Amino acid sequence: MSKGPSPTARRLARAAPEEPGPLRLLSTSDLIAELNRRLSGPHAAVPGTNRVTFVVDGNPVPTARPRVVRLPNGALRAFTPTTSRRYQILVAANARQAMAHRRPMDGPVRLAVALYRANALRCDLDNLVKSILDGLTLGRDVWVDDSQVVELHATLALSRTNPRAEVSVEALQVQLEIV
Repeated sequence: MSKGPSPTARRLARAAPEEPGPLRLLSTSDLIAELNRRLSGPHAAVPGTNRVTFVVDGNPVPTARPRVVRLPNGALRAFTPTTSRRYQILVAANARQAMAHRRPMDGPVRLAVALYRANALRCDLDNLVKSILDGLTLGRDVWVDDSQVVELHATLALSRTNPRAEVSVEALQVQLEIV
């Protein structure tokens, strides 16, 4: 049962509306439908801006610690567990579709992530965000490296009926400061 619009929905509702008129708060599902209508697809770049937004459906998966195994020759090999890797690949696929053949952003970026989990199991927000960062870096469709993220906004909420990750990446104007 929904408790009204999510913080992300309220923030996006405050953004410059396409049509003039009073500002209205949208439920999360209405917000996604409205974004899809405006952007002509479930995943799209915002026309005329250096911003891309998309939704990764399904329960967000935190990045697990790397596992280490000893090979028959005695060498050690580290690997990312399968569940984490699959989620990163899913994020990368959604990002590729959202970028629609545009070039990756090459300067500093702002990342906003709203995560909605299906269960209340303990989960660190930073590990969930790390999965998104690793997925976006894996595909190299949105940016070249996650070190380009200079501003990060993340929220975590419970949504038993519609678990997902809402991702927005925006290129920032480069401003040089003399220190």
